[in-house]
Amino acid sequence: IDVEGKYLIVVVLLIAAIFSLPASKIIDRYGVQNVFWYSTGAIIVCILAVLLINTAATTLLFGLVFAVCFALLSVSSLPLAINEANYYEKVFCVGIFFSGVELPDSLVDIFMSL
Repeated sequence: IDVEGKYLIVVVLLIAAIFSLPASKIIDRYGVQNVFWYSTGAIIVCILAVLLINTAATTLLFGLVFAVCFALLSVSSLPLAINEANYYEKVFCVGIFFSGVELPDSLVDIFMSL
């Protein structure tokens, strides 16, 4: 099945949105920093697997894993950024965070256009 990238992104974001509430429970259990780094690593593995293996089953499987890990990363990254900032730089840190949120979306758009 030939599906345009924009539709895949919608599905990934929809799955991530649905999984956001359970993601907060996972973050409470394992800690913000652990979940952040493990989900970042898993996202990198998912992207590489889809690019290198390039079959429909791989894309589906790693796309689902990517969506779940993206939810974990999304829910854990802002609290981590706020916790790491000092008292006087919290607002600046939140601004930088929201600017940086567009980076993964841009990377997905680039990879989907290849």
